Amino acid sequence: MNTTPPQTVEMKETSKPVQGSKDEKLKHYEVTLNREIYETNVVSDASGGQGGFKVSLTNGKRSFELKVEEFGKLPLDIKQLSGAKGEKNIIIAAPSGGSDGNMNVAVIKLNKNKDAIELDRDVFSKLSKTSFYDLDSKVNNKELHDWITDKYMGFHTAHFDNFVLDKDNVGTASFRLGYHPTILQGSAKVHFNFDVLEFQLDEIREVSFEDIKASRWCENVTEEKDYNFRQMLGVKSKEGTRSILESGDVNTLVSCGESLDRPLADGQYYLFEAIARFDVNGKNQLLDRLLTYQIKTDIKDENGNYAYTVALIRGITDQKILDRLRSKLSKSSMIQAQRTVKLLINGNGLSVDQIKDIIQDGENSVPINANISVYTSGQVFNSSANTWPGTVLGNAIVAKDAEKIKWLLEHGADPNLPMGNYEFKSSPLRHAFSLADGDYTIAEELLKHGANGDEVVFTMPGEASLNAYFRDEPAITKLLEKYGFNHWYLQDPEEKLELTSKAEILKLKRY
Repeated sequence: MNTTPPQTVEMKETSKPVQGSKDEKLKHYEVTLNREIYETNVVSDASGGQGGFKVSLTNGKRSFELKVEEFGKLPLDIKQLSGAKGEKNIIIAAPSGGSDGNMNVAVIKLNKNKDAIELDRDVFSKLSKTSFYDLDSKVNNKELHDWITDKYMGFHTAHFDNFVLDKDNVGTASFRLGYHPTILQGSAKVHFNFDVLEFQLDEIREVSFEDIKASRWCENVTEEKDYNFRQMLGVKSKEGTRSILESGDVNTLVSCGESLDRPLADGQYYLFEAIARFDVNGKNQLLDRLLTYQIKTDIKDENGNYAYTVALIRGITDQKILDRLRSKLSKSSMIQAQRTVKLLINGNGLSVDQIKDIIQDGENSVPINANISVYTSGQVFNSSANTWPGTVLGNAIVAKDAEKIKWLLEHGADPNLPMGNYEFKSSPLRHAFSLADGDYTIAEELLKHGANGDEVVFTMPGEASLNAYFRDEPAITKLLEKYGFNHWYLQDPEEKLELTSKAEILKLKRY
């Protein structure tokens, strides 16, 4: 068997007379395949493709024949593709048969065993899997560019088809985003790459947006204010409105042009929320669908963490998911993500020297104030494993490691960096006081390095200053006073209290 790498098919049309019935059209070509010349005939039904078509190749020593019936009665359009180095192929196009105007497009190639020819129908597959974010450098249309960059819509992918040859291997392809309804459609200049047998994008020329917001299909899409976020996309149904985080219909949202890349609030995105809710043993439909729609993955949360970092924190091991999340990251960013987990999830056993190696390693360094507590304080909270603080300083406070705390503070650790989220949220100072058990050495070290002793603590309901919160522990209030923190405040909406006097607050019983 000839194992020489396959060459693309070269077909040169000749003026030989047509043979056969009047319903047949016979075209003669010369074909270059594996550096050998073949005489090739392409026979199709002139009346509309009845019986399909047949491609025959022969050079006197070897012959190939391919009969294709899948196009049925649909008319065929066969064009010659010509490369700059003399490469040739033919592009065969036929309507898909539906009402959407799609075209089935294919070229000729050798099969895997190189012993037969076949149709290659994947000529647009790579383009159709590429997000608009990756195509943006080839966009020559301001409206589309703004849609990609300003509206957070670039995660979408479009379907490319309907190639029209202009010259040689260059032509125009149509593309469309969305079906029932169509979100946008346009045309692009493409060229055929003979090495990989695929069309590649040169320029997106024209685009038109459809008025999908006026269609009945999108009537049930809604956007509502959310307590934790600025807004939340959702879909109305008979059972009520379900947000995307409650397994709302992602397909409807995307088809109606809603952006799943748009921030819910500063530094908060659907992708991060889907990862945070990931259940290793569950179906995780939301994350699967977001990744299917090519959602942007190289974004950062409010603390500077990539989605890949959060996936490692959540213990995700699915390689498909991890590969997608890190596909746009640099090598140093991936190293940082892995080291963040080592430092903040498994870091209590690290020595000062080991921490130094992680936070002082050039472009691979993890910031000393890296913070993952929004993901560790709630859903993966584990008091026995002491995982929840989510900062290197917080972990050292939990471990009551005074030497490590002093070193961290002297090297830039923020004594006021909040740890946790919602009801789990705490400052380093408050946490140090809570764990002190009569020894306030660590709390005083924090105060020496700028910890805010006048902070207000949420008590659910209400709020209180640190002095009021720890009013039954005079050693704490005395230490706060030593460093100039004399703020006394307590507010309780259930009891209709709002006190600002130390004397009044000290009269109250501790909750």
